[in-house]
Amino acid sequence: ISVYHSYVIFLDPRVAPIDLKKFIALASKFSIPFRKTWSPLHRHPHFNPTDCPARGLPWLNPAYTSQITNSFINYADQSFPIGDNLIDNSIVQIDIHPGISDIHLQLIDEFFSFIQISH
Repeated sequence: ISVYHSYVIFLDPRVAPIDLKKFIALASKFSIPFRKTWSPLHRHPHFNPTDCPARGLPWLNPAYTSQITNSFINYADQSFPIGDNLIDNSIVQIDIHPGISDIHLQLIDEFFSFIQISH
């Protein structure tokens, strides 16, 4: 199925304190395909290469004229505690595509009501 959009949802622990993995597993039992959202860019392999890619590393090119004095920033060592915590523990997404119907939306709504009541 072609995906047109991903709907990102913040799971507020004050409303429904549930572990992210447990939420996704429970949604899966209800046939709702929530998944963990994308990793933040500072953890993405494109920003933390272990090998030099075929296209090279732009910041090592002699034509690169940035004002940055160090030749390499290790993004994996960067710390963004608020964003990392949200992404790791509170944010899920569901893909939206043309096949989504009112029945699907009602099922998702009922699932959220169930989560809120049971947790």
